[in-house]
Amino acid sequence: MGIFQRSIALADLSCLENKILELSVALVSEDEIQKLNSQYRKKQLPTDVLSFCEYESTEKLCEKKNENEVFVGELILCPKYIERNANEDGQSLEYALTYITAHGIFHLLGFEHGKKMFALQKQVADELVTSKNKK
Repeated sequence: MGIFQRSIALADLSCLENKILELSVALVSEDEIQKLNSQYRKKQLPTDVLSFCEYESTEKLCEKKNENEVFVGELILCPKYIERNANEDGQSLEYALTYITAHGIFHLLGFEHGKKMFALQKQVADELVTSKNKK
């Protein structure tokens, strides 16, 4: 199971059962993500991920219950920034990329920063990376 599928399963949104969910992913440089971060969030710094949600909330996303295919939004990831932070935090790049990608996906599904979201993205990374490396 991949990051997207596991994140969706853990989000536990029954309204998304049997749906084909789509998202767009772009990998960009630190300069590019800094420009986007400045333009959309008014922050003059690079960042690890930006999520551009198609729906403003989980409730709005779930209103699409009659559609078989649902585009949830776009993730913009900066691998260089993620790699640098992973090195500083003593994490593997694989773990950090999985954790940050899950973070962005949960935003696309309508989650806000908080204990639940952070616990879920950690669970995704632990299940997909840590448990794989123990085998």
